[in-house]
Amino acid sequence: MKRLTKYISPALFATILCAIIAGYLLFVPPVNGLADNGDFLQTLSQNGLNRIDTRNLSYFNYVIEKFHIMHFYNETAVPIYSSQFLFIQAAIEINKLFLSSQIFDNSFSRPHLLSIFLGAIYLLTRSLTAPNRNFRNYLVSLIVVFVFGDTSNTLTFNSFYPEAGTFILMLYCFALFLLIARKLVKHDRLTTGAFFRRFIVADCG
Repeated sequence: MKRLTKYISPALFATILCAIIAGYLLFVPPVNGLADNGDFLQTLSQNGLNRIDTRNLSYFNYVIEKFHIMHFYNETAVPIYSSQFLFIQAAIEINKLFLSSQIFDNSFSRPHLLSIFLGAIYLLTRSLTAPNRNFRNYLVSLIVVFVFGDTSNTLTFNSFYPEAGTFILMLYCFALFLLIARKLVKHDRLTTGAFFRRFIVADCG
């Protein structure tokens, strides 16, 4: 126990566990995801994407990972303002940089969503456990993993549901609020400003 507390804080402990659980779910085949309830078409059109094979929509197959990137006028786009747009557009730009400007592989949305999520888990656990490294705080970190690292939450990272971005941003809001309330930050004004920015963006999700 002493070796654990010396090198791994409760926040880092929770982050590592969530990385293992979510990483296995998102990257180890067969890749899991959530079924389309009819909202995906709106999200795809808003972000300049469409299905490659419209004849076989594969409702009963595993996750559909590849989509066509539109290069001309998108007549089906709808003016919906959501934080989800930022996450998907970031994934598309990374996809264009490393893979293709014609085909979008949805696997590029997983790493950056997972990394942002792990940052939220770290801050949340730190806000609940810092500065002590006792048994009770490691137990708290396990509870954080059990509640927020649940696969029902991270499964949305491999779909086009807006809940993924909203969930992550709300974790940041909650973590920043606790950090400010417990006076665990040196620059209160900057942290408070970051809190309100996260809250506004999450509210737009």
